[in-house]
Amino acid sequence: MKKVDVRNYLVGFITIILLSINMSFGEIILNSDKVNQYTPQINGVLTKKGKPINNQKVSLSIGLSASGKSIDLSTFTDSNGRFEFSPVYENKESVKIPLIEHYVTIVLTTELDIDESVIIWEGSFDGYEIEDYVKNNMANLVCDAANPLKYFAFSIDDDENDDYYVNSQCDLFGYIDSDLYGN
Repeated sequence: MKKVDVRNYLVGFITIILLSINMSFGEIILNSDKVNQYTPQINGVLTKKGKPINNQKVSLSIGLSASGKSIDLSTFTDSNGRFEFSPVYENKESVKIPLIEHYVTIVLTTELDIDESVIIWEGSFDGYEIEDYVKNNMANLVCDAANPLKYFAFSIDDDENDDYYVNSQCDLFGYIDSDLYGN
């Protein structure tokens, strides 16, 4: 059998299985041209005691709970300590099962030396719709490596019942509660 024949056979077989599952359970929806956005535009400045940290590697790790996949990117600060990451999108054909939560974890860090790392952003949100608190804070991250690590609680509903937590050494805004991490 040729490679193309095997591939066509597998695609047909998988399609039949997916249609069978869809007919059996009715809860599974085939999303053929779905675009998932995992991060917004990220802009920030990294300093230590107010002085810009230049030529510093900044790492972005995006964890996707539904697939167990991780996307790892990095950039370097410029002479003013500034860094940026473009939004991360993915065109994806996927089978969406409503009972499975789709969490996106964003971890943005830098290693100043062997014993000193800075947590710029560490948090998760569900689904692929990025909330305003993520967009607004990540558009202008101001982070001093001398700051202590804090947690920040953000609420996305009017009753402040649906909270999300972010750990960061940056000066974040729009939160409903914050304290030193571990307190």
